[in-house]
Amino acid sequence: MQRSTAGFVGGLVGGLIRLALAHIAFAVGISSGNTVDWLSRLFGTISGLWSWVIFGLAAGVIGLLVSLVVPKDYPSSYLTAGLLVGVVLWAGMNVVLQLSGLALPTWSTGANSFVVDLVTHLVWGISIMYGLWRTRVEERAS
Repeated sequence: MQRSTAGFVGGLVGGLIRLALAHIAFAVGISSGNTVDWLSRLFGTISGLWSWVIFGLAAGVIGLLVSLVVPKDYPSSYLTAGLLVGVVLWAGMNVVLQLSGLALPTWSTGANSFVVDLVTHLVWGISIMYGLWRTRVEERAS
C-alpha cells in the first residue's frame, strides 16, 4: 500500500473510531461534548449520518496530510509517534475551534470531556501512524 493511501486509511479508520468513542462517552454521560451534534450544526441541517461521513473523510484527509509531513523513515515506533500526532491533532483542533468561535476548547468543558477528547485524539493519531508504520514494514519485507 502506498504511504499516502495508508495515511488516508489510518486517518479515516482512526477518525471514525475517535468519533464513535466520543459519541459513546457523550451518550452514557461521561463527556459533555457531542461531536456529531456539533458537526450537524456546523454543516447546517445535515443528518447525523452525513456528519459521520464528512468527519470520516476529513479525518482521512488529515491522515493523508500527516503522511506527507512525516519523514518516510519515521516512525520507528508507531505507538510513540501516534501519541505525539494525537496530541498535535488535539491541540490543533482546540486552537482552530476556539479561534473560529465554533466551540469551546475541551480544557474549559470539564475534566471528563477533556480526558475523553484527548484520549480519542490519541487513538486517532496512533491509527494514522500505525498505517504509516505498516507501509515501512511492508517495504522492508519486499
